[in-house]
Amino acid sequence: MDINQRSRLRQVARAFRLVSLASFIAFILANSAGCSPAAYTEQPDPAPAVETTLTPPLTATATSVTPPAVGTPTQPETPSVAPLLSTSPPVRSPIVSEAVRVTSVIDGDTIEVRRADGSTDRVRLIGVDSPESRNRVEPFGKEAADWTRRHLEGKVIYLEFDVRRTDRYDRTLAHVWLYLPDSLSEPEIRSKLFNAVLVINGYAHLMTIPPNIKYVDHLQGFEREARNTSAGLWSVDTNSGLGAGAPAAPAPRGAGGYVGSSRSDVFHYPDCQWAQRISPHNLISWPNRSAAVSVGRRPCKSCDP
Repeated sequence: MDINQRSRLRQVARAFRLVSLASFIAFILANSAGCSPAAYTEQPDPAPAVETTLTPPLTATATSVTPPAVGTPTQPETPSVAPLLSTSPPVRSPIVSEAVRVTSVIDGDTIEVRRADGSTDRVRLIGVDSPESRNRVEPFGKEAADWTRRHLEGKVIYLEFDVRRTDRYDRTLAHVWLYLPDSLSEPEIRSKLFNAVLVINGYAHLMTIPPNIKYVDHLQGFEREARNTSAGLWSVDTNSGLGAGAPAAPAPRGAGGYVGSSRSDVFHYPDCQWAQRISPHNLISWPNRSAAVSVGRRPCKSCDP
C-alpha cells in the first residue's frame, strides 16, 4: 500500500469518527431534554372504580311555594295562544260546515261573522224571513233582531252551505247550526239549527227560494207549529194592531197568514185554489198582508187576500 492510499484511509477513518461523535452528542442532548423537570409531569394515580347501583325513579312530592314579598315585582304569566277557530269540526257530523264567530247581528235573519283566517262576511239565513228591524221597522222586527242577537252574538257557530252560496246582494247564504248535529233527525234539527229555532219561536216565517231547499220540509212543519201556538209574530194581528186575545179581525181568513210561490209575485190565502197548486219547494209564507206587500207581492185576483 503506497503513501497516498494510507493517507486516504486515515481521512475516511477521521470522518467516520467525527460523524459517530456528532451522532453520540445528539443522542445525549435528546435524552437530557426529555428528562428535564419542565418536560416531565407526574401523572396522578387512576381513580378507583366506583360501584354503581340502580336507584328507583323519583316520585313526585308536594312542595310548598313561598309567595313573593309584598312590593316585589313578579313576571306576568304568558297566556297560551290558541287559534280562534278550527275549520275542522271537532266531532264527526253528517254535515260539511265552516266554523265562524258572530261579530254582530244586522237583523233577525242576517248576521256578520269572522272566519278563521280573519276575513269577515255577511250571512243571510236560508229558508226563513224575519220582519225588518232597521230601515223600515215591521211588527215584531225589533223582537226578532234582539232574539238573534241574544243567542248568536259573540258565539262560534257552524255554517252549512246549500246549492247556491250567495244572493243578489252578494251575501253568503247558509244554514246556521248552533252545535254540530249528530244526525239529521227532527230533534237534532229542532234544537240545533238556528233557522229552525227562529221559525219555531215565531221570530221568522218560511221563505223558500230554490235551489236552496234542503230543510224546507222541516221548516214547513215548524211554521205550522208556531201558527197553532200563536208564537212570536203569529201572536199579533198587525192589520188591526191587536194581540192574540183581542176580538177577531174583520178578515179572519188571513189569520193563518198568506202564501205565495218563489216563481210568482202573487200572494194568496192558504186555502186558495191556486195556493193549493204551489209546490212545497217553491212555497213562501208571510204572517200578514203588509209583509207580503212590502216585498213587492200583489194579491191574487181569485181569492183577493
